Amino acid sequence: MKEVLEKVLAQFKEDGVDGHIENVDGTDTLRLIPTNLGPDGDSTVVMEMCRIPMEDEDDIYYIQLYTTIAVGLEEKDYPDILVKLNDINLPMLIGYYGILAESGMIYHKAIMRLPAMSDEDFAKHLIGTAYDCFAVIDFTFQQLQDIFA
Repeated sequence: MKEVLEKVLAQFKEDGVDGHIENVDGTDTLRLIPTNLGPDGDSTVVMEMCRIPMEDEDDIYYIQLYTTIAVGLEEKDYPDILVKLNDINLPMLIGYYGILAESGMIYHKAIMRLPAMSDEDFAKHLIGTAYDCFAVIDFTFQQLQDIFA
């Protein structure tokens, strides 16, 4: 999996997106940090991409794309934020937004399922889905800023 993530990282770096690969609890994880999202093109998020290990699924890959959108939320605001996130989530094409309560943050999460394939094809699918997630986040960023501003 690390070789595939290295191919993905190389493409994103070529596209001007910073990132790195690290091992998180035994799982190779790619962190991407685009800095040009939002209505003014100046917002930053952090996407983590990794394989979700599944028993008896050696020929199927479940990939999680988890993006931190905002941190520092007040617990008292969670009910109102969740209602507003639900309005954004209903027409969502890929993934969904939620609150990670223990960290006080808004995230976007998508899971993709892929069969075994060549590393090149695998990387292409990951790159495409990551860009799809960034596009969704970018499209809804003003709505998100209105929630946590």
